[in-house]
Amino acid sequence: MFYWAFMPFPESPIDNLILPFVNESNDQPEKDAVWQKTHFSNLIRYKPSQVYFARFKVKGKLIRRSLKTDQISVAKLRLADLEKSERQRTQSAHAVANGKMTFGEA
Repeated sequence: MFYWAFMPFPESPIDNLILPFVNESNDQPEKDAVWQKTHFSNLIRYKPSQVYFARFKVKGKLIRRSLKTDQISVAKLRLADLEKSERQRTQSAHAVANGKMTFGEA
């Protein structure tokens, strides 16, 4: 017959170990990153050439186009025009596919 006596296990050195908190947030930019974020949505800058690019989605498709400028004020203006033209082009292509194209859209 076995008799189990209560015997506490000795504490190991890792029982009270608290792991340090590791912050893996992407708030800090990488030093080797080629693309740089800006304070404006849908606007990024290519570091080697300092040229601004538009980056946005239309109907689930990612579009990245050069704005052909290194001035942020000009890039903001061109971004709005580019977004508008891309959305109109996608909308007219969708109308053609559905067969509901007007004479003006042609």
